[in-house]
Amino acid sequence: MTPYYQDAAVTLYHGDCREILLEIEAVGLIVTDPPFFLPAQATSSRQNWARGWSDVAVMATYFRETFGLLVSRLDRRGAFYTFCDSTSYAVFLQILYPLFDRTLCIVWDKGSGGLGSGWRHSHELIAHGVWASTRYDETFRRNVLSVSRVSEKLFHASEKPVELITHLIQAHPAINHPILDPFAGSGTTLEAARNLGRRAIGIEIEERYCEIAAKRLRQEVLPL
Repeated sequence: MTPYYQDAAVTLYHGDCREILLEIEAVGLIVTDPPFFLPAQATSSRQNWARGWSDVAVMATYFRETFGLLVSRLDRRGAFYTFCDSTSYAVFLQILYPLFDRTLCIVWDKGSGGLGSGWRHSHELIAHGVWASTRYDETFRRNVLSVSRVSEKLFHASEKPVELITHLIQAHPAINHPILDPFAGSGTTLEAARNLGRRAIGIEIEERYCEIAAKRLRQEVLPL
């Protein structure tokens, strides 16, 4: 299995994480931001179909398989973090709950409201799974992280700030396994890990983002 990019700290693979996970070493921490997708709204010639919880069935099936594979590669001293929104959190919690001894919800406060009307979207949720054997750093931490969103040099439409990912990684002492991001996007988790002197593995299915991440890690990247 040939890496798309590799240096002393980071290895990036291009492909489907469900296939590549079967060939990589055990990991000590998973920090990821997967795409949250719902089926397109089904319509007939006369009316829309009623909205129902079954709409999320496709998403639930995919992530039940994928999260199961991810957790099978995770050292029991480690932990799992995945970004989500108000809908996908309900699906992710149902999947993660039986896989861990404890599940938590962390809130990312972006510091500003988004577009739209009514209540403006100004936060994201992070589903967090741990075991009784999970190791934490002893520093006191609140479960609300206030970090401004990326406002300049955006490499990916849903890019997370390096500072935010750094907070998640620093919550756990390093063990003898790399950090994994199976939906690596533009490489934020990989950059944060390397900045902290941690090893990291990334997997990304879209080659255009592999190229952006590789250039970013070489410090040659230009913003979109």
